[in-house]
Amino acid sequence: EQRLSRDFFRDIELGNALQVISFVCSCWPSVWPLHVATTMPTFQISGVPVDFPFQPYQCQLIYMEKVINSLQQRKNALLESPTGTGKTLCLLCATLAWRDHRVKEQLRTFTESDFNRLSEKEEAKNGFAPDISREALVRRNTPRIIYASRTHSQLTQVIKELKATKYSPRMAVLGSRSQTCIHPRVSKAASGVQSQMCRQMVSAHRCSFHKKVDDVKKDPFFATTTLDIEDLVAEGRDRAACPYYLAQELKHDAEILFLPYNYLIDTSSRKALGVDLHESILIFDEAHNLESICDSSTSFDLSGADLGSCITELQKCVDLLSTPSYKPITDVDSEQLLQAKAVLLKLETVIAAVTIGSDGHTRPGEYIFELLGNAGINSSSVRPLTEVFVDAVKMLVDDQQGLLQQKVTALQALKDALNLVFGDTSDPSMGETRALLAKYYRVHVHEERERSGGHRRGGSRFQQEASGGRILSYWCFNAGVAMATLHGCDPWNIILTSGTLSPLDSFAFELQTTFDVRLENPHVIDGKQVWVGIVTKGPSNHALSSAYQHRTNANFKTELGNTLVNFARMVPDGLLVFFPSYSVMEASITEWKKTNGKSSSVWERITKYKRPVVEPREGAQLNVAMEDFYAKVKDTRNTGAVFFAVCRGKVSEGLDFAHQNGRAVVITGLPFPSLVDPKVKLKREYLDDHARAQRQQGAAGAMRPKVLQGSEWYTQQASRVVNQAIGRVIRSRFDYGAIILCDERFQYSSNRSQLSAWLRPHAQVYDNFGQASISLSRFFKRIQADPPKMPEQPESPPRRTSPHRSLLHARSLGPKRPHQVLESATSSTSSQSKKPKAKLPSSSPFEYKGRSNVNKVAKSSPQCGENEANSQQAELAKHYIARAKVILGKDYKQLTALVKDYRTQRISSEVLLVRLREMLRGTAKRRSLLEGFSEFVSPGMMDAFKRMVEDVLSQPLQDDANVSARAHALERAPTRRTYSF
Repeated sequence: EQRLSRDFFRDIELGNALQVISFVCSCWPSVWPLHVATTMPTFQISGVPVDFPFQPYQCQLIYMEKVINSLQQRKNALLESPTGTGKTLCLLCATLAWRDHRVKEQLRTFTESDFNRLSEKEEAKNGFAPDISREALVRRNTPRIIYASRTHSQLTQVIKELKATKYSPRMAVLGSRSQTCIHPRVSKAASGVQSQMCRQMVSAHRCSFHKKVDDVKKDPFFATTTLDIEDLVAEGRDRAACPYYLAQELKHDAEILFLPYNYLIDTSSRKALGVDLHESILIFDEAHNLESICDSSTSFDLSGADLGSCITELQKCVDLLSTPSYKPITDVDSEQLLQAKAVLLKLETVIAAVTIGSDGHTRPGEYIFELLGNAGINSSSVRPLTEVFVDAVKMLVDDQQGLLQQKVTALQALKDALNLVFGDTSDPSMGETRALLAKYYRVHVHEERERSGGHRRGGSRFQQEASGGRILSYWCFNAGVAMATLHGCDPWNIILTSGTLSPLDSFAFELQTTFDVRLENPHVIDGKQVWVGIVTKGPSNHALSSAYQHRTNANFKTELGNTLVNFARMVPDGLLVFFPSYSVMEASITEWKKTNGKSSSVWERITKYKRPVVEPREGAQLNVAMEDFYAKVKDTRNTGAVFFAVCRGKVSEGLDFAHQNGRAVVITGLPFPSLVDPKVKLKREYLDDHARAQRQQGAAGAMRPKVLQGSEWYTQQASRVVNQAIGRVIRSRFDYGAIILCDERFQYSSNRSQLSAWLRPHAQVYDNFGQASISLSRFFKRIQADPPKMPEQPESPPRRTSPHRSLLHARSLGPKRPHQVLESATSSTSSQSKKPKAKLPSSSPFEYKGRSNVNKVAKSSPQCGENEANSQQAELAKHYIARAKVILGKDYKQLTALVKDYRTQRISSEVLLVRLREMLRGTAKRRSLLEGFSEFVSPGMMDAFKRMVEDVLSQPLQDDANVSARAHALERAPTRRTYSF
């Protein structure tokens, strides 16, 4: 009863007892994992027994030893290990093993006085002494693990790794309300407004989901089950309990806590979430961007549009108070609101009066106090001013007019910005601290320039994108300011890890943090599995250099294009090509598409060998581009695909191009930050000024500390981005690939030394393109003749996961038809089940239309068969399900119910098409789902389906809310409309 909800059994149609028994047996390992005995090898590492899922490689043993040493010595660690070396699994196993070992050691020497001391500590912290066992008391007072990564998608992968280990700690995963809210009205609001709406509903006891949290959190299920953010939300929906506040409750007893690392870096976010860092182990995975995240979290940009929005919001509040029917919810009055408005109007005037040149107006950080003081904002007036802002935000959220689609109110953002300047107004000492920290800042006033591509201003906390007017920027150039707030919380230690941290000395200097434990790990692959070439010249013997003075040269673009034509011909399967920027990539592709009087263009010759995909500027379109690339690589009619992407783009950061998806990566230049960017110029100047001051201090006889020159920082920004892009390929021990550096500047020792340590021994300079081509061609011929062989894997231990997740698409027990893959593809048990599969009824009108092609491949290759066909169907369905969940939201359940009704013959194929039309016709995204559904339609239904799609596409787009409402109405009403076939 703890593992399976009784509600689930009530949902099952028990007409066929044999089917029920067969179903439960098939998913037994997923729904009752703790009853299956598993064994894992145990390794003694620095005196700590570590259970690891398989025999570790030498570099993994070294990595775990460094982690355990840092914990035993309570020292900070800086650990670089290449992508594909299993650092996440090593990190989890090492830290959890050390924690368990520490608990056992403490229990072995535990005395009555220790028990009393810890009980008193718990009573002082919680207000009462908990009635728990000695072991539970020791566990509560053993350093807990706080595991942070950049995004929730990365954390999901980390939790997936945790499920593959023997360890089952109490855990919690924290997310924002926008990710976890299940309230039908609040969940539709955007993040900033949503948070305020949630707080007001909870304080007024008007949220039924919040009321159930206290009862649900006591379920032992949460103490023994590993849940990612999606599992948590699914559990919250099933139990009608708020996932956000449920996670907040679970975190108190969690032995390991997962969260995005901006929640830790940003002081206000950390306080809002109530995350206690005292004597906690802080782990930052994928920490290569930590320096820029630290700088951004302690900076802001305030534009004229932002100030205008603040003034408008204050005036709205004044208008609300003057409305006779309005019932005030705060103590603020019209006079206070008008006074705050007058201060902001004065600030507009003060900023407009600053004399600026073509490069803007830059002053030391202390100038911010003078500038704000001229508008009447100082250390004594800022607290009452921000209190007015808080009351105004409450009024606006309560009124809810026009705010549901706004990400954050401008007043809330301005309050955060003023707190950044003056410190927490509730803590008098913070003001003095902030004044001392101002030396690490620069104030920059400049005119807003029109920006393309929709990119936000760096450091902006505001919703409005400025268009003309002036911007007041307060930029921090010392990442140590943010790190100091973490050190001030007295954590046990801090562990930073990534595949691209080199050079470690400068990385540590930028964070102003001492790391006594360091590691630059080698790769797990053999040298024969990688080819690294620095190609200095193209096929016509012209130099390859994307330096700024050469980028606009048509001859350089043509030479680079001809180089890529040759690599597209030689490299099998997937090829990645990275450019320094979007503008360089777009200009190059435009040039390649010109024929220039020749029979074919460079672009046509590239696409003759590889089907092209180009990284979109808009992140929302990236998933579609990735699916397109994967499909083109797998398509046997092609010789592969090429993905044109950008350094610092989303493709270069965390996406996986393992095995055939990434057999080679081409870097077309060094992606230096733009020197036109004032923030880049000021950062270099700040570092040079700091280095000069340190040299003078050394000349005066003081100990000379390490310094980082502005030019060194500038070079390292490019090299770290290059290393990150290179890490997209060779993702495991049994992968292989080529790394091609197409810029002559890579041959210089200053640039080669910045490559990751594991790459440097393999790098070979080629001054002749022919030599590079011959060497690369031989590499692929040799490795394909004798590829790395993956040994047979022992049966993986069953995952501890949410039964609701594993049963989500398995509630119908009838015989499977081909289209049932839509419902079963996400189940982990479907691919592992040993029971025979049901025969596919020949009369079914609903079949994956690509199946015939899959079967042809299966017949032509002895290694292919029904499993491969099923695998490809499942892969296609997984991508479709993932998109459907995002696009449809709560309406996704209607889609699965519709397919289930058709499968169980409750509705006809005519009704299926009609309901699909009504559900998916409204918005552009829904229509893309409708078109994608064609992959699951058999030839017998295809003509009718195409006519229906053409009819839908000819209609105007509609509002998504109306579409959802109509879909719900359709679900309740019987369908009379039919289609002719």
